[in-house]
Amino acid sequence: MGLRGKQFYMSGRNSIQQITNMQLEEYIFVSEAARRGNFFDEVIPPPGSEHEDIVFGYVKKTLSRVLRDSRRYLVALLALSVLALLALQKFDNRRCAEKRPATGSSARLQLQSNGSDCLRVCGDVSIPYPFGLSPQCAFSSYFVLDCRTDLGANLTSHLPGPWPVLTHIAATSTLGQRFSNGTTTNGSFEVNFLPVTQIQSNFILIDTTNIKAMGCRESVTASLTLDAQSPYWISDQNVFIVVSCNAQGSAVGDGTPWSDGFSTTCGPVSCVNQYVMPYCSLYDCCIQTIGATKTLTMTGKGRGLAEWTNCGFSTVLDPDSYGGGGDVGVGHYGVHVRYSIQRGPDIHNCSEAAKDSEKFECSMPANCTNFENFGYYCDCVKEGYEGDGYKNGTGCEGKLRLRLIIFSCIQDCNLCPSYPDPSALKI
Repeated sequence: MGLRGKQFYMSGRNSIQQITNMQLEEYIFVSEAARRGNFFDEVIPPPGSEHEDIVFGYVKKTLSRVLRDSRRYLVALLALSVLALLALQKFDNRRCAEKRPATGSSARLQLQSNGSDCLRVCGDVSIPYPFGLSPQCAFSSYFVLDCRTDLGANLTSHLPGPWPVLTHIAATSTLGQRFSNGTTTNGSFEVNFLPVTQIQSNFILIDTTNIKAMGCRESVTASLTLDAQSPYWISDQNVFIVVSCNAQGSAVGDGTPWSDGFSTTCGPVSCVNQYVMPYCSLYDCCIQTIGATKTLTMTGKGRGLAEWTNCGFSTVLDPDSYGGGGDVGVGHYGVHVRYSIQRGPDIHNCSEAAKDSEKFECSMPANCTNFENFGYYCDCVKEGYEGDGYKNGTGCEGKLRLRLIIFSCIQDCNLCPSYPDPSALKI
């Protein structure tokens, strides 16, 4: 390796007394080769990452200060502190897992951990906990998604099947069309499920491309209704839009326990393209914000133009979800739906839930976030960690499990590389 001197490896098995034998300049190097050690959960960006220079510079600065004062004592103390902290974290996670009986929520933990019984993908969509494709793999029945190979005659999706669908939602839609012979149709339908296209730590995206109030020269309706007892809410991340020249519409929501209901109107839409928005397919449109709600009713009245089959329409969507485009009414999008978890009617937030460690759903070191005093959700926000944030899911795991490798350069420290070659390390 081109290094003169001794190499010291810190682990739970080695005596920390070795560290006090270091002489002259010391450097701490962290290598991806330490992945093999499996002793530490502390996450430091691996060689070649965008944070490499920052991390290495910080380590050198810190160690230089240590050397100026009392290098041997403080380096040993620092190493002991890191070992103690990380060992305590591993012990705490192991202790919690051992205490929890292998029934109920723990059964979900075991199924999730070994991955043998819980399918976590349906088509192109990942299904992280608290969701699941079967009751034993989900937090509750409200989080069980049905993986379907057929969406029926009225629904389409831009994603290939099969599709995970949410069954605690109902929708009605009217799709009006005008044909070249001058005839118009306003076909209505009802569905009791919608495809889920994305699942995040505190929201899901539901494909509502076919849910429109598209009326040809007459006012028609469309609606979205969530189960009143479910942990889901149509969020205020969505907007209400009315698309196409001279179209008009309205939207009404019943509100939430923490906010009032709302009622809004749009149109008649100007024909001079007042708002050019991608999610309006760059056509004339009117846009209004909405509040959170469990039920949403829309009206829409448009007109048919010679160049399009579809008539003007109204709908609700998450602007960030829009894709595709083309003629009026073409393109795919979804509705942003918030969710939270709640164990019992008295558990409204993180602090209340954490009082019972057996039932608290967040893992260490996941973040717990309150949801409007109607439950909470867990996620991994600490840099370098990944997972769903739930004890009964994948938790929060470090991307690399690292062992600290301390090199001592006896005489000429210019021989120490700025970063050791991982392939040269013998661990």
